[in-house]
Amino acid sequence: MKSVFVTVGTTSFEELIATARSPPALQALQSRGYQKLVLQVGRGSLPQPSRCSALAVEAFRFKDSLAEDLQSADLVISHAGAGSCLETLEKGKPLIVVINDKLMDNHQLELAKQLHRDGCVLYCDCRYGAAAAVPAGQEHSVHMTAELRITLVETLQSMDLSALKPFPPGQPEKFASFLDKVLGLQ
Repeated sequence: MKSVFVTVGTTSFEELIATARSPPALQALQSRGYQKLVLQVGRGSLPQPSRCSALAVEAFRFKDSLAEDLQSADLVISHAGAGSCLETLEKGKPLIVVINDKLMDNHQLELAKQLHRDGCVLYCDCRYGAAAAVPAGQEHSVHMTAELRITLVETLQSMDLSALKPFPPGQPEKFASFLDKVLGLQ
């Protein structure tokens, strides 16, 4: 069963959960062959069960580990928390990062932009509109600015997951060597 996993980490991001469950988002997912939507809502409200969707929808707040949910997902939609993004990318899963505009000093936007520049993720927000401002075929080559935002629904409708690059594996030995040099141990 082709599935999508949506995660907000340890916080609350009601707008992401509501947008992922909206009829346009569910329609876009269904049209791409997804049959199951799993929502990790964190501190947010657990959504009421819905019978109007052709997708099977499950929701939970927290688990000791999201590794199994990430592994079984064919697509991950996540807030832009560093831990959630890196864990998803290390598992080799296609990732759509959704920016939470309500955060002060939005470090999540900077992370999403860099991962997008590296070709590893698609990123968007939950707002509606603005699709007409993006030239056809360039939906995800354009970086979002205050004037131009790509929404989650638009991303789901136009995404090309095959264009995403694999995330390069970490090289902890290089970091350890660097620290040894800085600390004068080498």
